[in-house]
Amino acid sequence: MGFQKKNELRKHFLALRKALPLKRRCEAEQGLFELLTQEVRDVTWIASFISFRGEIEMSHINSWILHQKKLVLPRIDIKPLFACVERETDIERHHLGFFQPQKKCKQPKTLDCILVPGLAFDEHNYRIGYGRGDYDALLKEWPDAYTIGIGFREQKTCSLPIEAHDIPLDTVYLF
Repeated sequence: MGFQKKNELRKHFLALRKALPLKRRCEAEQGLFELLTQEVRDVTWIASFISFRGEIEMSHINSWILHQKKLVLPRIDIKPLFACVERETDIERHHLGFFQPQKKCKQPKTLDCILVPGLAFDEHNYRIGYGRGDYDALLKEWPDAYTIGIGFREQKTCSLPIEAHDIPLDTVYLF
């Protein structure tokens, strides 16, 4: 039951996100940049993500992190992992179409904060993603990192179906 409900929610929120007009997306990106540059000022190692399939645009905040902090991004090989990015040219296209750090990029030894994408977020800071479980695995591997869900305010819902492997985020910022 939970799996079917999650798939229905994925379709709904993916369509909703895809339909957001450019003006709304730009407003959200500006709000994201203004808030996050303040929120992460006291941390060094920040795991972010590269926008995919209509996610909130992360290129400006990622550039700021790259030049002001230590940027870490997810990489999917046999299993998901985080990899350090030192230059904008350290990125390559995965065969599934998204961008990720090149294989040569090393894994971090520490992470202070993880910015987490999602299709929907609920009032208890749970999220649903695309259904592969990559972020569930990453969050389990880095339990001491402060986790922040990132998305559009239209992605908020009262509750989501929760399974044993789901990990709530520390906070969620929707713009």
